[in-house]
Amino acid sequence: MQRISIVSDEISPDFQIASELGWKWGIRNFELRNFQSGRIPNISKTEERKLFALLREYPVNITALSPGVFKISLTSPEIKKQIDETLPKTYELAHRLGVNKIVVFGFGRSDKEQVDLLPRVAEFLLKETQKAKKEGVDLLLENEPGCWVNTGSTILEIVKRINAENFGINWDPANSFVAGGHPFPEEYENIKHLVKHLHIKDVKVGNKKVYVPLGEGQLNWKGQIRALIQDDYKGYYTIETHCSPGVEASKNSLEKLKIFLKAGSSIRHEN
Repeated sequence: MQRISIVSDEISPDFQIASELGWKWGIRNFELRNFQSGRIPNISKTEERKLFALLREYPVNITALSPGVFKISLTSPEIKKQIDETLPKTYELAHRLGVNKIVVFGFGRSDKEQVDLLPRVAEFLLKETQKAKKEGVDLLLENEPGCWVNTGSTILEIVKRINAENFGINWDPANSFVAGGHPFPEEYENIKHLVKHLHIKDVKVGNKKVYVPLGEGQLNWKGQIRALIQDDYKGYYTIETHCSPGVEASKNSLEKLKIFLKAGSSIRHEN
């Protein structure tokens, strides 16, 4: 059975609620991002102690940490703080949690920026990848609307420039779709060998953007999941619900994901 995971705060920013409900649903893998007191790793000491206490009570697996670094402009003074403080704190927490995957982004892009800054993005990320290697950590680049790295095409360019074993793709087809990309099958076909992590959410894009439970949007998730199984994807199938009400939408997305995974596995076995 493929490994199902969920971003915990999509259920609730209270990890106790998230882990208890996830456990009830059969989920044993969680990606950590937002808590009640802030975003990983900048959460309160009280909440951090509670996290470790809960992990002793519910022996679940933490799949990745998402500190939200590099969503900002390349010219932002905040970059220094993220490099000097946020990432080192994230690595420290990752070691304590036994996690070796950190999600990062490809820098915010302004509509005023006409010059191609992807080479500069690659330079920044290469330096951090080298530091992460010394920490025994993989950096996973997520494509995100509003960033220089927003689609499968731009994420491929960055990964090819960096060309490091501990640098890979956190593939988010919905983000690419929102950014105007063609995530499946076109972009996926070019990046499939580089995908180390996966975010699963669905969306409808018309006059406005509306996130919906898995299977209710415009993405061909059934085909994407079938392709991942066929291509022997080894990572987690991580639900990132992104819509409300969080508990109900997360549970519905989980049930639909199980259906897609079962269908994809059946086709693979027939072949």
